[in-house]
Amino acid sequence: MLSEILAASLLTLTSLVYLYYRWCFRYWKNRGVYTLTPSIPFGNGANKILSRTCFALDLKDYYFILKNKGLRYGGLYFGTSPLFFVTDLDLIKDMLTTNFQHFTDHPFFVDEKSDPLSGHLLFLKGEKWKKFRAKLSPSFTSSKIKMMFENIRKCARGLEDLIEETIAKNEIFNARDAMNRFTTDVIGSCGFGIEINSLKNPNNEFRKHGDQIFTPSFKREFFISIATYVPKLMNYLIINLHDKGQINFFFNTTKETVEYREKHNYVRKDFLQQLIQLKKADNEVTMADIASNIYVFFLAGYETSATTTTFLLYELAANKNIQGKVREEVRYVLDKYNGEITYEALMEMAYLDKCVQETLRKYPAFPILNRICTKTYKVPESDLVIEKGTVVLICLFGIQSDPEYYPDPQVFDPERFSEEAKSTRDNFTWLPFGEGPRICIGLKLGVIQIKMAIASLIRSYKFSVNSKTQIPMKFNEKGFSLTAKGGIWLNAEKC
Repeated sequence: MLSEILAASLLTLTSLVYLYYRWCFRYWKNRGVYTLTPSIPFGNGANKILSRTCFALDLKDYYFILKNKGLRYGGLYFGTSPLFFVTDLDLIKDMLTTNFQHFTDHPFFVDEKSDPLSGHLLFLKGEKWKKFRAKLSPSFTSSKIKMMFENIRKCARGLEDLIEETIAKNEIFNARDAMNRFTTDVIGSCGFGIEINSLKNPNNEFRKHGDQIFTPSFKREFFISIATYVPKLMNYLIINLHDKGQINFFFNTTKETVEYREKHNYVRKDFLQQLIQLKKADNEVTMADIASNIYVFFLAGYETSATTTTFLLYELAANKNIQGKVREEVRYVLDKYNGEITYEALMEMAYLDKCVQETLRKYPAFPILNRICTKTYKVPESDLVIEKGTVVLICLFGIQSDPEYYPDPQVFDPERFSEEAKSTRDNFTWLPFGEGPRICIGLKLGVIQIKMAIASLIRSYKFSVNSKTQIPMKFNEKGFSLTAKGGIWLNAEKC
């Protein structure tokens, strides 16, 4: 009898869950919005949650499904939560700029009390984000970047030493590993004011935590997905996105460095010093604010700059004529500066700049832009209303691979970014740093890092693709950034 009651109860519960899912999955259909068929329990997010395919590739495929149907937008489900997916450039422009007040925030979950590292500029929302953005923006002007430039140049010398050592040992050059180590040193120097020297000592604490963050376990990947696409659900889950070890390391390192500088009146030309000055001038700025924003400085530099530089080196290795043209320009410009890589010299390297832009087009480090609707929004030229709390997705990977905007999109062609070519395209066909008030605050610093690494290497060394590199290239299934599966391995020699 008991077993029959339990069986009946289980059947009833299963039926109720099934009916609930079916009801949720009618959300977009009831609004006349096309969507792919969702499945229980993950909606359209099964591949992402189970790490079966690269989520950016899935969204890129959906972008072209919508484009081929002539649709400006579509719907998706992550679990039972509806996601609004936009393909139309005019609509994207309206959301990111003209009607930004309806989409002011990223959807990421923030809990500053239990997870102080989450309270940084990328995750902050509403008025707190607006105030902090205004306070931090002066820290990323060209003049402030020039102040930190010598720190970046010192790190590049370590990169040159590394490749000399690699050649001397007749080893394959692990581009991804080298660029992660280089950017770790840059962040340590420009962000924390610490000489990490991970190019000589790769097994340091900063590098260890960076690898943990960007090589997530299934558990971490799952909860990051929830925090990004279903942020409301995180209110009911007792879990932090960062483990205690990461929180303690970054918070304590920042606190100890700040206290040392204040006690000894030590001043250094770096981002941390600018935050310390901000704290002195504004009582609302706390140690947690400093630690969280130094942390996001670390995240952005560690992943985006390293990834972009790695892909650019790969393309130069695969395209000898482009590599030669970059080398010729770098040497020509540096001759005018007595062989010194200066800030002004990098600014003169126009062809290198085109190569950076083309790399960011073909391999956007974070291939998906997201926003959350913060104020009910009526889609122009339609009857559709986007409700407050709906997550919006913009697939850069799709837009920047669209042959309508970039013919033969798989071909690496820096001349797409000549002034003449750019004048024929909508500005919103290239969005690796986002756009509007929430455009990446550190984009200038990131580009300088990339140019410094490439100029330092390409002037003296030739690169070719080693057979250990997977061709055709495949992308890793895990993680939120676009990275090559199996890594990028190159042959290097002096020239």
